Amino acid sequence: MIRFLITLTLLLVATGVALVVLGLRGTTKPLGPPSRTGARLLAALTGAGQPTAEKRLRRILLTVSVVTVVAVWAATGILILALLAAAAIPTTRWLWSIGAAERRAIDRVDAIAEWTRRLRDITSTGVGLQQAVVKSRDVAPPAIRGEVASLAAQLTSGRDPRSALRSFAGELADAQADQVVAALTLHLTDHGERLGAALNAISEGASAEAATRRETDAERQGARTTVRWLAGMTVGVIALMIFTPGWMAPYKTPLGQIVMAGLGLLLAAILWMVQSLTRPPVIPRLLTTSEADQ
Repeated sequence: MIRFLITLTLLLVATGVALVVLGLRGTTKPLGPPSRTGARLLAALTGAGQPTAEKRLRRILLTVSVVTVVAVWAATGILILALLAAAAIPTTRWLWSIGAAERRAIDRVDAIAEWTRRLRDITSTGVGLQQAVVKSRDVAPPAIRGEVASLAAQLTSGRDPRSALRSFAGELADAQADQVVAALTLHLTDHGERLGAALNAISEGASAEAATRRETDAERQGARTTVRWLAGMTVGVIALMIFTPGWMAPYKTPLGQIVMAGLGLLLAAILWMVQSLTRPPVIPRLLTTSEADQ
């Protein structure tokens, strides 16, 4: 314990002296663009660009991880074990959130199908397309109500309908939404009488896709549960090792720490591989990103 405190103090003093020297002397190296990898890492740690609640949660996890590193290192004197224990904190959250994005995507496809049906019903009464979109704002499903409200506001404010529809497709970023936008855009051009039939076909296709994806997602739950159990057992073993000093003796040597680091990396690779197998394939969009954002 005393050796750990001395080492930690020396590291902090050395870091402080280096920062003071750099602050007094400055640097002649010109500032370049920020590293893309560094920016992504910082965003992952602090939640930059995410909602306020997500930012707060990620910063709490980061703080807890730092405290865990110091606490476990102080208790065991093994830095590798401290880093593994700290990494287990955000990993646990990541494991429990596996599948959440896919379920949200399925709900969005279902919502697109429902909104398309309602839009078909409104246009069948003889209401113009733009007025129909504005009217559909109040009956839009919750999963896409914000995007539909934004589209209605743009149309009401006088924005070009084609541009507003492309922006709507970019916000949803979904292949089914692209089909709806393509049908509505074509109707703005030729004012054909088959809009209702096209919207009906799109809504039926979206409902079928949502049902298929929901069934597939349920089948993937078994693999996700296995990953969670594997991770939970690993965290339990790490906790048991921390509170059982006799088990830690072999890992206090340099070779033991190398072995522990290798096992930690191997476990991370296995978890990532199994998790990647449970992710659904990306469905290509009908509209490209540039087309949707125009």
